[in-house]
Amino acid sequence: MKKLNKQVYSVLSVDKRGLTLGDCQTVAEFRGKLMLLQCGKADDVDFYQEDDCIYVLSRNYSFEYIGLEVHDKETLKEIASIFLQGGEEIDEVLGKNGIDRSAHHTVKLLKEYCYD
Repeated sequence: MKKLNKQVYSVLSVDKRGLTLGDCQTVAEFRGKLMLLQCGKADDVDFYQEDDCIYVLSRNYSFEYIGLEVHDKETLKEIASIFLQGGEEIDEVLGKNGIDRSAHHTVKLLKEYCYD
């Protein structure tokens, strides 16, 4: 799994042609296309690529949640996701102090929950 260096930023709404005015949306840019994200502006976000997927891990220590989005590498559309909130739920899936695991290890563990 390869770590990608991408910036996450907020824009005022996104349509098929680009940016427009409206509600705030968090996005990242890949190869000139915008990928819509479900993370918040204050989240720590890490991007990884493996095979045909881009994995977006968002963690927020203040609100105690972790989310993993799986996006198709070509279309950038979300194809799967998992969201965990609260220490008990996070620790149940990731083990004790799960929110403090490395991003790479967390993605490896969570991606298994994204596929049937």
